[in-house]
Amino acid sequence: MKTLFSLLIINLCLYISLSKKPIVGILTHPIPDNPNSIEEGFISLNYAKWIEAAGGEIVPIHSWLNENELDEILNKVNGVLFQGGSASLDFNAPYYKISEKIFNKVIEMKNIYNKDLPLWATCLGFEALNIIVSKDQNILTIFDAEDIKSKLIIEDGINKSSKIFSYFSDEDIKNLREKDLTGQYHHFGVSPINFNNSKDLKNFFKISSYAEDRNKEIYITSIEAKNYAIFATQFHPEKTNFIKFKQEVPQGIEASIIADNFVNLFLNIARENENFMNKEDRKKYGLINSFEKGIDIIGKSPSYIYKKSAYEDFVPISVSESTKLYSNSSSDSSTDSFVNHYKNLKFLE
Repeated sequence: MKTLFSLLIINLCLYISLSKKPIVGILTHPIPDNPNSIEEGFISLNYAKWIEAAGGEIVPIHSWLNENELDEILNKVNGVLFQGGSASLDFNAPYYKISEKIFNKVIEMKNIYNKDLPLWATCLGFEALNIIVSKDQNILTIFDAEDIKSKLIIEDGINKSSKIFSYFSDEDIKNLREKDLTGQYHHFGVSPINFNNSKDLKNFFKISSYAEDRNKEIYITSIEAKNYAIFATQFHPEKTNFIKFKQEVPQGIEASIIADNFVNLFLNIARENENFMNKEDRKKYGLINSFEKGIDIIGKSPSYIYKKSAYEDFVPISVSESTKLYSNSSSDSSTDSFVNHYKNLKFLE
């Protein structure tokens, strides 16, 4: 009887853990026209959709937060995401400095409290992590990999030896090796030579895949920390399911499965994190679906826009109203259809 009761408790705890809606803090990017300003920032809509479609919620982590505010929010979220995009990775640049602070906090939580705060980094985030760990701004190399779909150079059985590919079937791994199922949108990357010449990178990360650029030059496409829940891809899994009719974006059921596997891994680790946001926290930090927001096109992507001067003056709207506005959003990424759909929302200047 005691054994049966114990099994019931274990299954109940497992159910609660898996059914939890994890909250992911996404580090905002500086506006491209003013990359060194901390007065405003944005989150690409594709990342929000990627997380929310898999059962998560989003809260912005702003570059204007002071040390105490950053510590406070990192003790509330269940995971952190570094977006792809364009920002300065100079050691003194605001984006780099807050990325480094978040990275160090993730390490501290694990080392001191044995708590995993999972960190996912894409493209620019991947590059930032390599610079942070190597402490070398020359670790990056120029590659011709802008707007192309790629196969991965990946080992048999990687889904059994690697955490980042642990949700992948043997067939998924075969498809990644034989078909162009990853979208590459970058000018810089990390070469195997540069990685292996860095003792710090070799000690901290494990390489799990590579790809070739247009010139057949090989670069690293995914890494994972050996002792922490930190994962990074040079490619963009978040684009696959939410950008349609663009030749450079992988499409189809096989590409969709690849994108879903990555986010499900990330969120299921986040569900194991016990950080919690109550109702007051949600109002304070501004879950994306709980506050009025500005939306505009940054680069090629519809994005949530935040201004420090306006953020504290945002007027809360009902969750049901904001959720209705968001859930009715079109997956069509064209500027006109997106802006017309959200024309009733406030645009920040």
